[in-house]
Amino acid sequence: MPDLTHCLSAKGRKPFESHAIFELSQGEEDLIGRLETSKKAYHDPMLKLSIMTEQELNQIFGTLDSLIPLHEDLLSMLKEVRKPDGSTDCVGHILVGWLPCLNSSIAIAATK
Repeated sequence: MPDLTHCLSAKGRKPFESHAIFELSQGEEDLIGRLETSKKAYHDPMLKLSIMTEQELNQIFGTLDSLIPLHEDLLSMLKEVRKPDGSTDCVGHILVGWLPCLNSSIAIAATK
Protein backbone atom coordinates (compact mmCIF):
# COMPACT_ATOMS: atom_id res chain seq x y z
CA MET A 1 0.00 0.00 0.00
CA PRO A 2 1.48 3.39 -0.94
CA ASP A 3 2.31 5.92 1.74
CA LEU A 4 -0.59 8.39 1.43
CA THR A 5 1.22 11.02 3.45
CA HIS A 6 4.04 11.09 0.89
CA CYS A 7 1.68 10.90 -2.10
CA LEU A 8 -0.33 13.90 -0.94
CA SER A 9 2.51 16.07 0.32
CA ALA A 10 3.79 19.23 -1.30
CA LYS A 11 7.10 17.77 -2.48
CA GLY A 12 7.22 17.84 -6.25
CA ARG A 13 3.59 18.90 -6.47
CA LYS A 14 2.30 19.70 -9.91
CA PRO A 15 -0.63 22.02 -10.57
CA PHE A 16 -3.07 19.14 -11.04
CA GLU A 17 -2.11 17.77 -7.62
CA SER A 18 -2.96 21.09 -5.97
CA HIS A 19 -6.22 21.07 -7.89
CA ALA A 20 -6.96 17.54 -6.67
CA ILE A 21 -6.55 18.66 -3.05
CA PHE A 22 -8.83 21.63 -3.73
CA GLU A 23 -11.39 19.28 -5.31
CA LEU A 24 -11.28 17.03 -2.25
CA SER A 25 -12.20 19.97 -0.04
CA GLN A 26 -14.85 21.24 -2.46
CA GLY A 27 -16.26 17.73 -2.79
CA GLU A 28 -16.65 17.50 0.98
CA GLU A 29 -18.55 20.81 1.02
CA ASP A 30 -20.84 19.56 -1.75
CA LEU A 31 -21.40 16.21 -0.04
CA ILE A 32 -22.30 17.85 3.27
CA GLY A 33 -24.81 20.07 1.49
CA ARG A 34 -26.39 17.10 -0.27
CA LEU A 35 -26.58 15.06 2.93
CA GLU A 36 -28.20 17.98 4.77
CA THR A 37 -30.67 18.50 1.91
CA SER A 38 -31.58 14.80 1.93
CA LYS A 39 -32.21 14.94 5.66
CA LYS A 40 -34.29 18.14 5.52
CA ALA A 41 -36.21 17.41 2.32
CA TYR A 42 -36.88 13.69 2.71
CA HIS A 43 -35.96 12.10 6.02
CA ASP A 44 -37.32 14.67 8.46
CA PRO A 45 -40.67 15.36 6.73
CA MET A 46 -41.37 11.64 6.32
CA LEU A 47 -40.72 11.13 10.02
CA LYS A 48 -42.70 14.21 11.11
CA LEU A 49 -45.70 13.33 8.95
CA SER A 50 -45.53 9.67 10.03
CA ILE A 51 -45.23 8.57 6.41
CA MET A 52 -42.58 6.09 7.48
CA THR A 53 -41.43 4.73 10.80
CA GLU A 54 -38.03 5.60 12.19
CA GLN A 55 -36.93 2.02 11.59
CA GLU A 56 -37.96 2.22 7.92
CA LEU A 57 -36.18 5.54 7.53
CA ASN A 58 -33.05 4.07 9.11
CA GLN A 59 -33.12 1.25 6.58
CA ILE A 60 -33.31 3.77 3.72
CA PHE A 61 -31.11 6.59 5.01
CA GLY A 62 -28.77 4.56 7.22
CA THR A 63 -26.27 6.61 9.15
CA LEU A 64 -27.21 9.97 7.66
CA ASP A 65 -27.18 11.62 11.09
CA SER A 66 -23.65 10.42 11.83
CA LEU A 67 -22.25 10.97 8.32
CA ILE A 68 -22.91 14.72 8.31
CA PRO A 69 -20.75 15.55 11.37
CA LEU A 70 -18.09 13.08 10.20
CA HIS A 71 -17.71 14.87 6.87
CA GLU A 72 -17.92 18.27 8.60
CA ASP A 73 -14.96 17.19 10.74
CA LEU A 74 -12.97 16.22 7.66
CA LEU A 75 -13.77 19.52 5.97
CA SER A 76 -12.77 21.41 9.11
CA MET A 77 -9.43 19.59 9.24
CA LEU A 78 -8.81 20.31 5.55
CA LYS A 79 -9.54 23.99 6.10
CA GLU A 80 -7.21 24.14 9.12
CA VAL A 81 -4.19 23.11 7.04
CA ARG A 82 -5.01 25.46 4.16
CA LYS A 83 -2.57 28.35 3.85
CA PRO A 84 -3.72 31.97 3.41
CA ASP A 85 -2.93 31.71 -0.32
CA GLY A 86 -5.34 28.75 -0.61
CA SER A 87 -2.66 26.11 -1.05
CA THR A 88 -2.24 23.06 1.16
CA ASP A 89 1.06 21.30 1.78
CA CYS A 90 -0.15 17.94 3.01
CA VAL A 91 -3.44 16.14 3.54
CA GLY A 92 -2.28 12.52 3.70
CA HIS A 93 -2.05 12.47 7.48
CA ILE A 94 -5.58 13.89 7.70
CA LEU A 95 -7.08 11.23 5.45
CA VAL A 96 -5.15 8.41 7.12
CA GLY A 97 -6.48 9.55 10.50
CA TRP A 98 -10.03 10.22 9.29
CA LEU A 99 -10.75 7.08 7.24
CA PRO A 100 -10.96 4.75 10.27
CA CYS A 101 -13.76 6.99 11.63
CA LEU A 102 -15.68 6.50 8.40
CA ASN A 103 -15.09 2.74 8.52
CA SER A 104 -16.34 2.64 12.12
CA SER A 105 -19.48 4.54 11.13
CA ILE A 106 -20.17 2.12 8.30
CA ALA A 107 -19.55 -0.90 10.56
CA ILE A 108 -22.00 0.44 13.16
CA ALA A 109 -24.64 1.00 10.48
CA ALA A 110 -24.18 -2.55 9.21
CA THR A 111 -25.09 -3.96 12.63
CA LYS A 112 -28.37 -2.02 12.88
